Amino acid sequence: MLITMATSLSFAQDVITLKSSTLIFTKVLTVSDEVIKYKHEFGTLSVDVEDVLMITYANGEHQYFQKFTEEEFDDLEIDDMIHYNAFGIKYNGGLTSWAEAGGIMVNNQDAYKQYKSGRGMAIGGTTLSIIGGVATITSGAFLLAANKLSISNTTGFTIGLTTSVVVLGGGITLAVIGTNKVKRSFETYNESVTKSKNTANLSLGISDTGGLAVRLSF
Repeated sequence: MLITMATSLSFAQDVITLKSSTLIFTKVLTVSDEVIKYKHEFGTLSVDVEDVLMITYANGEHQYFQKFTEEEFDDLEIDDMIHYNAFGIKYNGGLTSWAEAGGIMVNNQDAYKQYKSGRGMAIGGTTLSIIGGVATITSGAFLLAANKLSISNTTGFTIGLTTSVVVLGGGITLAVIGTNKVKRSFETYNESVTKSKNTANLSLGISDTGGLAVRLSF
């Protein structure tokens, strides 16, 4: 009886993690002792193996290009999860962007739906904050100038300043809510990764030798 073990995680594409913490989202074509070739929108590119930390393939398998101590492995947070902190977003030992993090979650409907909604709110809120901030500075400058010039009717300037502050505050609030929603999408994704690792499935099949095979997948 043959027993095999596999991890069934779903990714949209292969991910190359460089030692510089850069992530390359791509399709790996070939891996040799010296060079890794991968697809790029402008053709085929390559990277030296000595510059690569690991590859996470689309089927969830990992290929490592250096040995780690248990402590080093934990510090790199190589666990198929998305980690967010004040320094940025990390995934399998590399730093990634908000957009790339969304691409990682694209096959997880619940997490990706949360991400898209939160990302839209964050972008919209940031835009409003910029507009409100510029308008607040401008309106405040006009109001200050009006007071110095002893202009009696400054109602219009006051209303403009008040409106600008409201837009600024609303934009900041919307951006914060959106960002928190994106963070929750990471948590949703990570929970699904943990669940998939802890869920075992048995399937029967025929082994290469023609006998009965039992496949144990997590």
